[in-house]
Amino acid sequence: MNLNKHLSQIIADSIEAKRKQCYWNAIEAQQGIVPLRDALYVEGFVVWAPQGGAWFEHGWLEYEGQIVDPTLILPPKAKRGKGKTSPVTDERSDIYFPAIRYTYEEVKRLVGTIGDEQMPFASRVDRTTDRWQQVLQEVVAYSWQAARECRECEDTAYFLSAS
Repeated sequence: MNLNKHLSQIIADSIEAKRKQCYWNAIEAQQGIVPLRDALYVEGFVVWAPQGGAWFEHGWLEYEGQIVDPTLILPPKAKRGKGKTSPVTDERSDIYFPAIRYTYEEVKRLVGTIGDEQMPFASRVDRTTDRWQQVLQEVVAYSWQAARECRECEDTAYFLSAS
């Protein structure tokens, strides 16, 4: 699936998306924008590739065969050190690894039973499940390969080897 940057930006503007609030941004979009009720809310991982293969847990939407991400599309707040840029300004292909998908109705039911500290939903389920572990193994393998191939990312490669 490809990231639909245009739709992601429109949605980010519409819901006034906030940095570091990926789960809530995606949920707000799915629950608050009527056409997106057909979208799936997804929790999984994103690998920043090919710049070193660093990865993190993330939340986004899948809509009509495309990724809609109202968080990573946000403009950078500021540069993060010499030579480092934000995901939006980089011309790179972030790789999304979905682990768990939820329909509109499932999210609606779950949101009423949680607080901010219990996000993502995956934090409330056993992360030792076969699916979660399978996706995590794929992410780590992909990240290692990307780090090895990135000649300009020694810091990231070190970070990955230290974890």
